[in-house]
Amino acid sequence: MQIRGKGVKNLGHALWQALTGRAYSSMEKATPQQATQVMIDRWGSTKAVAQKLGVSVRTVQRWKSGQQAPSKRNIEKFNAAHREARLTPGRREQMAGAGTASGPDKSQAGTGGLAIFGTIRVSEDERERWINPGTRMTPAESDDIINAMIQQGPDAAAAALNNVIGRYVPGMQVIEIQEIDY
Repeated sequence: MQIRGKGVKNLGHALWQALTGRAYSSMEKATPQQATQVMIDRWGSTKAVAQKLGVSVRTVQRWKSGQQAPSKRNIEKFNAAHREARLTPGRREQMAGAGTASGPDKSQAGTGGLAIFGTIRVSEDERERWINPGTRMTPAESDDIINAMIQQGPDAAAAALNNVIGRYVPGMQVIEIQEIDY
């Protein structure tokens, strides 16, 4: 998945774009009405959205019409559901399969999986290169990255991926991402 336009400096935003095909700024700009409509489109009805969020159908209708915004009590569930609805099912499945290692250490490396192209710094050497952290990432860690994206957002997903990158090459820093492949 090539990142549209210029490279992305935020690893979490690059992951978001890889999983949704959209820039994260479009997610941030969505009104509660737009977010509700995205959820209805993904899950098929206001009733399905209400069940997923544990609220009444009438509450979802109010969100959709703009009569009411999600309450403080519901905002985290609302945002998580919106992020989940934005993830493209095919990309989500591919990312879930991007961890190819049988275990989290170098002796249990896998083949292929998640690869990142961008500006990468190792010690004092900063240059454009491909890295393949998927060879050090288990399928469970792939799922953890996706779940972190849904539950807590791009920064949490980036932190989960950075844990894997730290095992791939200790001290490595991803400065800018131009492409994520999985």
